[in-house]
Order: sequence, then C-alpha cells, then structure tokens
Amino acid sequence: MLLPVAGSTLLASAVTPHLAAGIGRVVVVLGPEAEAVRRGAGLPDDPRLRVVVNGDWRDLDTPPTTTTTRGERHLVARGEQS
Repeated sequence: MLLPVAGSTLLASAVTPHLAAGIGRVVVVLGPEAEAVRRGAGLPDDPRLRVVVNGDWRDLDTPPTTTTTRGERHLVARGEQS
C-alpha cells in the first residue's frame, strides 16, 4: 500500500480518484501495521475520507464486490500486500 506511484503511494492513488469523482464517503480499512500505513500513505486531507482499523483482518476472505445497506450502494475494493 505504501509503494510509490506517480509521486504518491499506491493507497493514496487508489483513494484520490474516488474523492475526485465526487463520492460522498470513502472509507479506507487498514489491517496489519495500520498505524505505519496510515502515517506513510499520504492520504488526502478530506472530510469525506475515513480511516478505520480492522483488527480481524486475517479473517477476511471475500472478493471485491458491491453491496447495499440502508438503501445505499457501496463498492468494496480490496488491496492487500503480501
């Protein structure tokens, strides 16, 4: 997630286009080494961006998907580093 890409990081490069497209809320869910990733990611300072930590990250085994909750559609795009 911290891999340099075009003067930014992979994570910031994935988040920024969603914000630029006018998405109302972007949530980044971090797992292992969450604080180091948060500090080093260079994420934009945007009130629509929320960063949360999933302590059960090892239990995730689902592909990227779309889902609906409370009438809102959500895109879940996963990215892991091995």
